[in-house]
Amino acid sequence: VEVVYRREVEGLCHAADELAHEHPADVALELWMQRFVDYIATKRGLATSLRLLLTANSTLFSDTSGRVSGAMRSLVQAAAAAGKIRADVDASDVMHALGGIYSAPNTPDWRERSGRLVKLLMDGLRFGARG
Repeated sequence: VEVVYRREVEGLCHAADELAHEHPADVALELWMQRFVDYIATKRGLATSLRLLLTANSTLFSDTSGRVSGAMRSLVQAAAAAGKIRADVDASDVMHALGGIYSAPNTPDWRERSGRLVKLLMDGLRFGARG
């Protein structure tokens, strides 16, 4: 489980770099946020097992959460530097907002709703941007 988890987190973080090279900074951020929400949604059924694994292995938790936070921070900073989102955006606040999207009830329309919520979040990040 640990090897698979690490590999998936690595893929998620690598996607941030790819998206940043292929798209404008705000689009890359939005696409990655949706990918992140989709990724954590696939872990709903494994939540208890992952929680136990991450609790038992604090190094695994700090390594993987640090990598994901770094990917988010890089995308947020690039979008802010390009004037595509507000300059005062804190990446950890965005991560918490995405966690809120993930914690919404698991209804049949959850994926569709999560996409709308990510777009709504991006609209808020773009509001007041200088570019």
